[in-house]
Amino acid sequence: MHHDAFGTFILVDIDNFKQINDTYGHQTGDEVLVQVANIIRTNIRSSDIGARWGGEELAVYLPKVSLATGISVAHRLAEKVRVETYPSVTISCGISYWKKNRREEADSLFKRADEALYMAKRAGKNCIFVKDYVHQYKA
Repeated sequence: MHHDAFGTFILVDIDNFKQINDTYGHQTGDEVLVQVANIIRTNIRSSDIGARWGGEELAVYLPKVSLATGISVAHRLAEKVRVETYPSVTISCGISYWKKNRREEADSLFKRADEALYMAKRAGKNCIFVKDYVHQYKA
């Protein structure tokens, strides 16, 4: 983040993951996590960073990617996860964006994405929300 001029950060949460574990068992839950992680890995550039954030949450950092492109990436990931996972799952995404000319710590970038993810979950899941410096909206 310190070396990039701008970037987009996406927090991804697998919707109703507890229900997957309760219905199919933890081994299937683990397989779903791997499926989602592989979908993310194959749909981002080699310069992007995808990682497990904790539990059923994953994070994607897109260096030098505009907010509009980051939103497109999140929509593409959501569609591919819905279509390509078995058992089929959906994801919710919280997105934040930063520019180098704005003084911001990484914690603020993470916090805004987390707040956007919380809004997506409250809105009914299977959706994408963005929280930037001033605005928040459904993408």
